[in-house]
Amino acid sequence: MTAFQLNLFQPDVSTDLSDNLRFERGEMVNAYALSIAEILRRVLGNEYWYNFEFPLQLLCNKGEHTFLPKELWQFWVNSRLDITVMSTKLGENCRKACLLVECQSPFHDWPDAEQRDRMKANIIRPTGIPLIYARYADYPRILKFWTDSTEEVFYNPFTGDGWEALTRLLKNQCL
Repeated sequence: MTAFQLNLFQPDVSTDLSDNLRFERGEMVNAYALSIAEILRRVLGNEYWYNFEFPLQLLCNKGEHTFLPKELWQFWVNSRLDITVMSTKLGENCRKACLLVECQSPFHDWPDAEQRDRMKANIIRPTGIPLIYARYADYPRILKFWTDSTEEVFYNPFTGDGWEALTRLLKNQCL
């Protein structure tokens, strides 16, 4: 190798920021979403991929000649879905989401958050991808799962109460 080629592998001291900034390895998913995803995996199995914080713009492609107002475009580009479920099987739904789950918290009771949730649901609805919400009804004992059609199921992960109803809901909703 020439001296020039060797120099390509040497870091440029002027761009090495390790002395000035401190970065740490961060969590890729919060514990709440991870616990909901574990429930999904127990019900739906390993024939699915479970993705976290997936961009809304990738889930809901807009038409080629569809122009969005600036505020809606910014929302569409910057929004994420807490959990997306995608089938590993080849076929019509290959590489497409078959179920979306939004993990709700008391923060979602605020009017601004409710409005964002409605906007997100309105963008998702035309795609036909089922959207399920999950929230602690009685922290940390009871989880509530529901859809826009007001179908709701309560599940206690400690006692197993509601497991059959939750299994039916998730399997019926998953495309």
